[in-house]
Amino acid sequence: MNVLRYQKGRQKGVSLYNALIYMSVIGMLFAVVMHIVPAYMDNMGLRGAFDALDNQVGITKMSKKKIKAILNKQLTVNNVRGLPMENLVVKKEKGKLTVTLNYEKRIPLIQNLSLLIDFKNQYEAVSH
Repeated sequence: MNVLRYQKGRQKGVSLYNALIYMSVIGMLFAVVMHIVPAYMDNMGLRGAFDALDNQVGITKMSKKKIKAILNKQLTVNNVRGLPMENLVVKKEKGKLTVTLNYEKRIPLIQNLSLLIDFKNQYEAVSH
């Protein structure tokens, strides 16, 4: 009878070893999230800059250089830095404007372990 009471009392709660493992896993997940969030915030700023192109009158008739300048200005306003603007592609054909910026963001975690996030962004406008 004493054996049953001893086992029942011993099975309550989490052991120190398991608590340390749980805390380590939670800490690693938190660190990964804290590294990923800025990359996604920058991409959201880029999408905001693409959305701001809708407010430009005659965007489909503007030169490619002017469109890139507008995007750069909007990215500066959105405090987005470090995007590879050399990957920015502006295509104009038959009254349709397509702006594309696809890029990869490599985020170093520890030593030789990195995260690679692939962003694909596209904006389209059609002249009326």
